[in-house]
Amino acid sequence: MPALSPRALLRASLALLVATATALLLQVTLLGAWGVGAAPDRLDLQPVANVERVKSTSADFLRFDASTGPAIAQHRSATVPATDVLALVLNVTEGDGAQQLALGWRTGEDSRRTASASVFIERGSAPRTVLVPLVGHARWRGSVLQMALASEGRRAGSISEGGVLGISSVELVHATPLGALRLLRATWFGDARDLAVTQGAAVRVLALPLWLTFVSVFAMALVAFMERRQPAQRASALTALAGLLAILLAATTVAARLWPGFTPALLGASAAALALLLAGGPWWAQSRQHTLVVSAATLGGVALFACVAVWLAPLVAAIASVPLMILLAAPWLPRRVTTAAGLLALAPAFAVAAAAQQILPAPVPVAPLRDPTQPLLAIVQRAAGLPALALGLLGLHRLWPAPATTPRWAGAAAAATAWAASAAICVLAMPRLSRLPDATGAPIGLLLPALATLLLAMLPRLREVAARSEDTVPVTPQRSEADLSPDALALLDGHGERVRHNLEAGHIGAAQTALTQMERMAPAARRTALARLRVALAQDDLGAADAAGAAMREGTPLGSGEADALLELAHRRGEHNRVIELAPLASAGLGNARAVALAHALSGDIDAALATLDASPHVAELARDIVELHLLRDDVTAAQLALDRTGIALDNPVGEAYIARLGMRATGSSHYADAASGLATWHPQLGVAHAALGESMLRQLNSSGARARLVLAMRLDPVLWPLQVRVQAIDTDANATHASTP
Repeated sequence: MPALSPRALLRASLALLVATATALLLQVTLLGAWGVGAAPDRLDLQPVANVERVKSTSADFLRFDASTGPAIAQHRSATVPATDVLALVLNVTEGDGAQQLALGWRTGEDSRRTASASVFIERGSAPRTVLVPLVGHARWRGSVLQMALASEGRRAGSISEGGVLGISSVELVHATPLGALRLLRATWFGDARDLAVTQGAAVRVLALPLWLTFVSVFAMALVAFMERRQPAQRASALTALAGLLAILLAATTVAARLWPGFTPALLGASAAALALLLAGGPWWAQSRQHTLVVSAATLGGVALFACVAVWLAPLVAAIASVPLMILLAAPWLPRRVTTAAGLLALAPAFAVAAAAQQILPAPVPVAPLRDPTQPLLAIVQRAAGLPALALGLLGLHRLWPAPATTPRWAGAAAAATAWAASAAICVLAMPRLSRLPDATGAPIGLLLPALATLLLAMLPRLREVAARSEDTVPVTPQRSEADLSPDALALLDGHGERVRHNLEAGHIGAAQTALTQMERMAPAARRTALARLRVALAQDDLGAADAAGAAMREGTPLGSGEADALLELAHRRGEHNRVIELAPLASAGLGNARAVALAHALSGDIDAALATLDASPHVAELARDIVELHLLRDDVTAAQLALDRTGIALDNPVGEAYIARLGMRATGSSHYADAASGLATWHPQLGVAHAALGESMLRQLNSSGARARLVLAMRLDPVLWPLQVRVQAIDTDANATHASTP
């Protein structure tokens, strides 16, 4: 576990405060308690029947005497919006027995009908205050004009025990945040006998276990989000938050008067949990590496706590016996055995379920069986912190920043957890066993062994902290060609051919569909990487192309198709040395020949560029390209011979443009410069004419104008790609001039 720091404690406290505030805001919103308290503070009840106003030295009160009939008091001429009142507070000054009351009211929206709700007040000593929630009742709505309170008299089958009740005042709990907090405090931390829920009303106050669970999980999620990039700080903050949550859960459980106290059953269950923690702790888990003294001391401690558990809580000790044996035997058992032991824990639960459904005959000692849901809910209500603790532990395990290679669970402890939880549920399903310890807190103690073994199961992950946030992300092994069968490999090749043919036809969408099939079959295959590279190049996504190309550079030597795709990527990236390096591996295509020749030309080796084009099987189609390379060297004779092989007629505009370019090199006459200017003017879509004009401007030392004309020429006619050498020279000279200028 990491060491705590002031920053971690601060972050944990902040997350806990934010989570608590968020839960309170949600609860206030659920109650609709965002008002300002404009309603009156109390109701002025007037006697109607069998109610007497009594004056005493302490305070005046109304005495409801229902011994001869219903006692009724009412409040008239009230105009109170129902949404402004959350509850009523009855200040009881007389009457200790249980009472059945009726609360009635009339609304302005339906003044001819009276709404009513039945309220049962449990036995309790007077004086006291009884809170009656009204929010959530189906008919508590609209504008309340009149209200009445009635005490029912004795009658056959009535649950009322007495006919006398003294009420000094009836206060209103306003629908404000303070009123909501008062309702929460009375519901969670008050005496259950002082809370009278109206029959048929929906409970709008969240149960304390649910509220605590939300706070625990949300606070941990906040800490993980705040420290998502710093694993060490996140682990430290989660540790601090776990301590703060433990204090909060214990304090709220005790304050809510839900904890049954430290009864012998709970003390015995705690001893059983300590025995399990000692048996599954690091001292015993590594007992084969420790001395005999350490092992003996550990076994002695386990035996001592186990004896205390048997003495104080035999039922809990019986539940913890199988998990204890699994933990003690774990150092000498292979993992598959402990995994099988965990799966066997399902057998008792299935047997009990089958007996409950009468699929199997139930043994006489355990029959009849019952649904354990209600006993589990009763345990949760009596120990509100248990569900929050269990889910908090799971959240801590999930958000802990351990390296992805760290084991997530301890196998033996996980199997012990399964046995402890299954045994506890089975006991709760057997009335003859679960009825015995109801008054001693043993039902809560049944779950303590499961919580202890759950903590042990989490320890392997909690012991490790990742160095970087990337270490927490598991890397899923991906299939490659080696993982596919021959038939699957043939299918993968078919998808790759579909990608290539669709790209050649210009159908990028169909190629993307075929690539998706390849990525599902074998995302790590070289064929998939090649298809991914081809699609990325077709979409001009050089970032994705770089990633695919990096995957293809590893492993076996490149094939011809792979070298073609990588050569195109290097050509687009301007990596000339890489293009020249891939040239021997690539196919002898027309595009590859031009790309390699351009790489040589831009590297300053025009002869190598010419040799590349002359060696290509498409030399006839590259005749104009060869002419342009000879023009780069100002070799007029070679350029004339190459121009004859192109078959271009000298009396058309293209031929005239080439004559002008050759003439400027041979004679330097301004006549050819004027001819180039005229051709560019009268033939604005002729790339070679703009090339001639650009070369004329370059001779006149108009570098910027020449560059613009040469770039325009290459855009109009891609065959003029060798002009990039002249553009590169112009840019180099401009940069050198700019650098030398003070």
